[in-house]
Amino acid sequence: MNRAQETIRCSVHQKGNMVSASFAENTITMELIGNVELAPTSENFAAIVLLPLAMRAGRDILITGRGDPLLAQNLSALSRIWQRWLPAVFSEVSVQFDADSTPGRSGRELRDDSDLVLFSGGVDSTYNLLDRSTKGLTQDLVTIHGMDYKLDDTERFQKLVNKTSMFASKVCGTRHLIRSDAYKVYKKHRISGAFSHIYVLASSLFLFESKYRNAEIAADASRIDEYAIWPWGTNSLTNPLFAGSAFRLATAGLDMDRVQKMELIASDQDALSSLSVCKVRSVRPDNCGVCTKCLRTKVHFEAAVGFIPEVFIDNRKINRADLDLLYKQGPREHIFLQQAYSLAKEKGHEIPGLAETIERLRASPRRGRVLRKLTDAIKKTMKR
Repeated sequence: MNRAQETIRCSVHQKGNMVSASFAENTITMELIGNVELAPTSENFAAIVLLPLAMRAGRDILITGRGDPLLAQNLSALSRIWQRWLPAVFSEVSVQFDADSTPGRSGRELRDDSDLVLFSGGVDSTYNLLDRSTKGLTQDLVTIHGMDYKLDDTERFQKLVNKTSMFASKVCGTRHLIRSDAYKVYKKHRISGAFSHIYVLASSLFLFESKYRNAEIAADASRIDEYAIWPWGTNSLTNPLFAGSAFRLATAGLDMDRVQKMELIASDQDALSSLSVCKVRSVRPDNCGVCTKCLRTKVHFEAAVGFIPEVFIDNRKINRADLDLLYKQGPREHIFLQQAYSLAKEKGHEIPGLAETIERLRASPRRGRVLRKLTDAIKKTMKR
């Protein structure tokens, strides 16, 4: 087993509504926006947000302060998984705290009537809130600035908050806004957001561990599709490891295709009005209607409900050129196209050119090479 050769002592500081966690010369800050008191009762959040830096450097970490030994054990196991998956990028490391702190029920002002749920305004999180609401579940929300919206883009982030406020107020009690520069620090060490986003999300949730039992994130992909988009930071194998003795992260919607979420969203005007899916930074939180994420969402609406709601600046129907653009994006978009085709066929909704696009996928040379390699590997295994 490849073990780290050096332990880095990581310090944690708090000033007002801001906390910081330092790893060597790197400091990540997290700030609660507004007048709500930020009062973390342990340093668990620091272990989570610093873990990508430790894995990238191949150094064990010792966090100054108190933390949950179960969480430390789970984070160490998490690093082992990522070393197995991406050994050229991440190393297995050990996570420890100066002192153990296993929170119990006594002394905690727990919100037994509510969970803490992440909300970005995208398809997955919007559907999850609607679904929870229809089931009679209650929740408080966390929205994070510093991921889709850069730290200096306060104007557009506030526009997102304003755009989603009516829907959010309908389905939640309290909405917490967090600002973090973790992405900026990760970028210096060439840690992609495709892997690191879960650490920003989970550490932000753990800031509130003294008040809630459970936190929840909406799945980015179904269990089936995880195999096609791997490696991805949020997934059904590693997400459960963001758990301590008294607070854990749950993942909702692991058995649903994204296209299947569109019908419920389309049925609620407040949800539609708050939807923000565009990848063009200058347009966010509005939706341009022509970038690949907007086009994907249009295809999914057409497949699920037979029309495109008035939530895009360019609200034209999908054409063959749009499908061709999505096809050229590669395997991730191929998955979403296949989802749309299956549901459109089931619902009887016609999307011109979609069937032909799926046929291109089936006949592509790359697909043939992958299948041949897989078949050869299976044959070799059977001969042993």
